[in-house]
Amino acid sequence: MKVIIDTTVLVSDLRLGGSHFATFLQWLKAERHELVVPAVSVEETVNKFAGRFAELLKAARQAERDLRALLATEAPPLRPPDYKQEIARYRLFLNTHLAKVGARIAAFPSISHEAVVERALARKKPFATSGTGYRDFLIWRTVVAEAATGHFEVVFITNNTRDFAEGTKLHPDLRADLRSSGVDPSSVTWIASIRDFNERYILPRLREEEALKAELVASTPAGVGFRRWVTNNLDDLLTSEDLLLSGERLESGIGHASSPKLRRISEVRIEDLYDLDDVTLIATAVFVLDVEFSLTFSWEDFRRSARAVEILGDDLENEPFSTVTIERDNEFEVRLQLNLDRDTKQVKSFDIDDVSARWIY
Repeated sequence: MKVIIDTTVLVSDLRLGGSHFATFLQWLKAERHELVVPAVSVEETVNKFAGRFAELLKAARQAERDLRALLATEAPPLRPPDYKQEIARYRLFLNTHLAKVGARIAAFPSISHEAVVERALARKKPFATSGTGYRDFLIWRTVVAEAATGHFEVVFITNNTRDFAEGTKLHPDLRADLRSSGVDPSSVTWIASIRDFNERYILPRLREEEALKAELVASTPAGVGFRRWVTNNLDDLLTSEDLLLSGERLESGIGHASSPKLRRISEVRIEDLYDLDDVTLIATAVFVLDVEFSLTFSWEDFRRSARAVEILGDDLENEPFSTVTIERDNEFEVRLQLNLDRDTKQVKSFDIDDVSARWIY
């Protein structure tokens, strides 16, 4: 099997360190499947890192100015990281890590400017109706070239469903490209995410560990350590504003959550537990958390969001306000995938897959 990942996959986990990515990379290497990354995706990922880094630097500088003003201090500003140096370090990390797991970076495809212009003007996928899509086209030409090198299964993982997919399959324009290059379209499978790949190709092949499930949630040393890990490592993350607002099913940009406090872990469930190899377990865990926090809405939030109206009540429709703050005490169900050390049961990596409020008042 040859697996090709694009920019959307890499930027979903810029450090390639979450449980889904760790499982994916470890399994591919162990099973000797080939992982291919288009060169254009490497460049785009470094650029995405640079953009995110710039955003966070700007926010940190503003937070520092606000803090100094609040404390009325003349202390010298903190020394920020070197922008160019950190981007260079990230590029080195990305290339080194991909090489370490056995990935091959495919060179930019050889294609004439005339062919690119002709494709763009024809508005064939992955070009959009606006004519944009040059880098996506280079990624796709890499996929076609890799698929044409032999008779084997190719899996192309991209979350860019708009430009590469139609329904659950590759777009007809792309399947036509495969046929014209002598490749059977049925040999190339599109998958939207690393998580979907793992659930389709990896987890069904692994042995389940039913006996260890009870151990991880009981009052055993492993179970106590598991709960301690949740309290010590997920408190800040699971009570972050983004997750609280997501759990309240609020639209992006609506509302502000503050002063969160994790009161208790009311339930722990291990739904699945698999042997990835001799040293790693993969667990699908569900935690039910009791969280207190404040939820603030502006009048604009109230006017724009049906969910805000549902939370606050429609009796405020005729009473314009600046902001309204209410106190919330909700249970949140958090679903994670975790990679555990088989011997110590210590968490090595994790991903949060879903957060939802169980009850709301």
